[in-house]
Formats: sequence, structure tokens, C-alpha cells
Amino acid sequence: MSEASESWRISRLLRLGLEKEEGPARGLIQRLSGPKGAARFRELIHRPPFDLSVTTGLLDGSLDLPALDRLKEKDKVLFSSGDDSELRLTGMAAYFLAIAGALAHHGQNICSRPREEVDRLMLDLAEVAPEPWSELLARAAMA
Repeated sequence: MSEASESWRISRLLRLGLEKEEGPARGLIQRLSGPKGAARFRELIHRPPFDLSVTTGLLDGSLDLPALDRLKEKDKVLFSSGDDSELRLTGMAAYFLAIAGALAHHGQNICSRPREEVDRLMLDLAEVAPEPWSELLARAAMA
């Protein structure tokens, strides 16, 4: 990577780190940022829509873009439905992980949010997620 490219990337990350925004993702980040946040995250990824093939595909890139988009759309319905806060939280985590998988493995933003906003959310989620998920989220922000 060239020095100019690295300088641009660092500048971009600093700018993203200074900007904060409210919204559903902030609620997820707050719920996962406490002392039990990593354990809570691990609980979330052991519930539907997660299963071994989804989890593996998100981490190793074996899910193609159409599969990631379908997962994202299904998760959008989960996090916007009903009164079950755990179901909404799981759907929200899966939604952002599907977007992260598309960015990290395919270089594509599969949501309608502006790329800078998505990058900022990925970095914030990477701070509260345990490995290997934090690495996936950070790679997504840098893609």
C-alpha cells in the first residue's frame, strides 16, 4: 500500500471515529459494550438465523452476495418486528454481520446507508464484538 493511500485511510478512520450517530445500531452497540457484552454477543450468534453454515459463510466468505442480501433482508424483518427485544437484538446483529460479510469478502455495500455511515458502524461494532467477529467488522470498514 502506498504512503498516500495509507494516509488517506488513516484520515478517513479518524474522521469516522469523531462522528457519532443515534439509531438502532447504537442500541446494539450499547447493549454489547458492557462487561458481559462479549458473552451476550456469543449468545446472539447461537440463535436463528445463525447456524453453522451461516456463521462459517460470514467468516470465511463462502456466502455469495445474493445469499448475504437475502440474510440481510430476513434479519431486517427480525429486528423490526414484535415486542421480543432478544429477537430484535439478534436480528440487528445478523443484519450488520451480513453487511460486514458483503463488504469484507466481496467489497460490496448491500444496504442503502451511505458508505461512510456503514464504515463508522462497522468500526463501532468491531470495538464491542469478540473475535473473530471484531476482525470481520474491522475488515468490512477497511474494504
